[in-house]
Formats: sequence, structure tokens, C-alpha cells
Amino acid sequence: MRSTPALLAFALLVAACVDGSSGPDVQSVSPTATSVAPVATTALETTAAPIETTTTTSTLPALAGLAYESVATANFPMALIPDSVGARDLVLTRAGRVSDLATGEALLDISSKTRTDGERGLLSGLVAPSDLGDALFVHYSDANGDTVVSRFERQGSGFDPGSEQILFRQAQPAGN
Repeated sequence: MRSTPALLAFALLVAACVDGSSGPDVQSVSPTATSVAPVATTALETTAAPIETTTTTSTLPALAGLAYESVATANFPMALIPDSVGARDLVLTRAGRVSDLATGEALLDISSKTRTDGERGLLSGLVAPSDLGDALFVHYSDANGDTVVSRFERQGSGFDPGSEQILFRQAQPAGN
């Protein structure tokens, strides 16, 4: 009988959460119009694609007329990071490539060091300002599936793959 108060509390909690409605309190939004216009775009690791704009309808006035516009394509992009020193945005792809968003120029390629099965690959990064070393720091899964955090020095407009300094390495017991 000691479980009776706990069971009663649980039943009251469940009853309080059920409001008797038959479905979720979410309104669906469906596309109403799609237009495709060929525009010169820069492709990252793929071919150039036309910009597609989709207009959606919503019952919320602030969301009416929102549209999606493709600005670049990339093969499995993982992060978009600012490079304040180079005054540009960088795209990091799962395969281990870092590219300039605007030009598509490859700035670093560590694809031979990464592993992309499961939840692995080049996962994140950041560019340190020049007063803190002017370098790119990345987090990736190496060929063994281990977690690695490394530093790469800036070289010209890109980053030198030969300058890798491994700051942290952790073996992973399972490959998600």
C-alpha cells in the first residue's frame, strides 16, 4: 500500500496533462507557390544550382510571406563560421574541407585524416583573431574514429594542413 500515494499522484499528473482534445495544438503550414530562377551561384564541392524561392502561408501575420533562398550548395555542410581576419564566412563540410562561402575556394582539406561514417567527420571549428594566434581550430573524428581538436596556422588566404597541432585526442569506445 506504500505505492498508492505515488500511483495516485501519477494519475493526477496524467489527468492534468490531458485536455480532452483529439490532436496536437499545431497548425500545419503548406507551400503555396514555388519559383525557380537561374542565377549564377558559387558551388562548394558540387555544381552550381539555381536559386529556389518558396513562399509559405501562415496564420501568424509576422510570418506571412517568408521565403527561403539558396545562397550556396555544399556536400554535407556542418558549420558556417566567420573569419573576421579574412572578412569572410567559411563552410566546414563533414568530409573535412573548409571553403570560402562566397568564392568556393578550398582553404583547408583534411579529408584524408577524417572518418565520416555514423556521426563522424569534421564537426566544428572557429577562427581565432590575429591577436590570439590567427589560426583555425577544428574538431573532427580521425581515421580511427577518435575525437581530435587541432590548430592549423593561416597560410596566405587559407590554412596550412602541414601545420596541424593536435591539442586534444580522445579515443571513442563506440562509433555512433
